[in-house]
Amino acid sequence: MKSFNITLRIGQKLLQQALDNCPQHEALMQKALKIYERVGDLNTARQLLSQLRASRPDRVWRLMLEGAMMEGRAGNDAVARRVFKVWLMFRCLFLVLLARCYKM
Repeated sequence: MKSFNITLRIGQKLLQQALDNCPQHEALMQKALKIYERVGDLNTARQLLSQLRASRPDRVWRLMLEGAMMEGRAGNDAVARRVFKVWLMFRCLFLVLLARCYKM
């Protein structure tokens, strides 16, 4: 178990260095979120997710859902429900606009 924790810490440091060089890389950020959650460092995972506030939702929706699931697993049901609600509203609005574009 101790070697597993050391491996997680080394992976965490490597992912943080990679994210410092390429902060908007979705796959790296998703891996980092999972590692931070596994280690129990939810505050750092939330800081990573807070960097996405300025990004367009159509580009970061997977990470938003991963963050919502992380909050749900951590016991923050209200936060998870709010993120899911915002995502569903965005998704429905997108589908309505897409349908109108195809009708034209």
